[in-house]
Amino acid sequence: ELLAARLGGKEDEVKYVHPNQTMASTTNHLSVYQYMVGNTDWSIPGVHNIKMVRTEPGASPIIIPYDFDWSGIINAPYANPDPTLGINSVTQRVYRGFCRPEAEMERTFARFRAAKEDMYALYQRPNMLSPKMQKYCLNYLDGCYDILESDKLRKRHFFELCRTAN
Repeated sequence: ELLAARLGGKEDEVKYVHPNQTMASTTNHLSVYQYMVGNTDWSIPGVHNIKMVRTEPGASPIIIPYDFDWSGIINAPYANPDPTLGINSVTQRVYRGFCRPEAEMERTFARFRAAKEDMYALYQRPNMLSPKMQKYCLNYLDGCYDILESDKLRKRHFFELCRTAN
């Protein structure tokens, strides 16, 4: 509620949202971020572990993610992946975003590549994480950036394995 107010909007209490009802650039950014941190415990259509904020009636909602304890970058001991995803551990990344045009996604990837130093700096702040956890998180981010920086791997992970919005 506080975030919605800061954004000049209100939380939209919906039970289902078709991906085409959201702003593509925001949805793409959220989906790639969730992939980066290894979070599979979210859904835009099912409005699971996300909040929708509308700043104007009829406008596309702003999508706000939350609840990251089942993400690979956290790797909580109690976290287990959804068996339908075909992975054995929450540390395995699965892109749960929807298929989008390559040019559109490339703009998103470019933003992530441009923010790489800032992203790493968040995990390198003094006294935020133990040295062991800091090393783990930075290595985990390396895995995502290896994919983001490879044409072949980006194609495989984000275009061949994307979800269709039916």
